[in-house]
Amino acid sequence: MLTLCCLGPVVRIAPDEIDICDIDAAKEIYNVKETYIKSQFYRIMSTAGVINVFNVIDIAQHRRYRRLLSNPMAEGSLKQMHPTIKAKVDLAMDGMHKEMKTRGAVDIHKWWMFMTTDVIGELSFGEPFHMLEQGEVSP
Repeated sequence: MLTLCCLGPVVRIAPDEIDICDIDAAKEIYNVKETYIKSQFYRIMSTAGVINVFNVIDIAQHRRYRRLLSNPMAEGSLKQMHPTIKAKVDLAMDGMHKEMKTRGAVDIHKWWMFMTTDVIGELSFGEPFHMLEQGEVSP
């Protein structure tokens, strides 16, 4: 049983679920120590059978993933990525604006997927998949 009475505003929203609206509590819960272990809930957040840094529950495996990501996620590395990411965000916003004008509605999920895919492509492989420019999934 998880007791968080000392961590600030916490609201029980289900028998086994709480909602936290306190920055200090969130920092305490989501720190990299072993204080609070992730529940099976995290497994349903991605494709079945695919384990990644976001849904891994095993502490040792999570540490290995974090170690691999520590350099790219360092503040200096993230600052270097900012112009690339901002350019992709701007393209996504332009695409959503155009879609709103032509359709009267925007598929935000689609544009979010295009943006994240193009960002990942450019940062990982040096070139985006051009999904934002094309407005469709790239083969």
